[in-house]
Amino acid sequence: GYGRPAWISFGCKDGSHTNHGERLAQDCLPAVAACDTVLAVGINCTAPKYIPDLLSGASDWLQAHAQGQGQAQGQARGQL
Repeated sequence: GYGRPAWISFGCKDGSHTNHGERLAQDCLPAVAACDTVLAVGINCTAPKYIPDLLSGASDWLQAHAQGQGQAQGQARGQL
């Protein structure tokens, strides 16, 4: 990477897909999470009626991702 902080924003065509067709939570967020310089993710140029579903999907993914990391850290320490 370039070593500089970055923000990324997605335009979405419905409550779960980007305008290009990827699933925001299942496809895009894992890719973004792998980039240590990305500090924030946004949703832009999207009909307001889709925002609650997009945020809910992102929240669900973040919670599952955080639990998975916690389990991996526990296993590394022999705690699980």
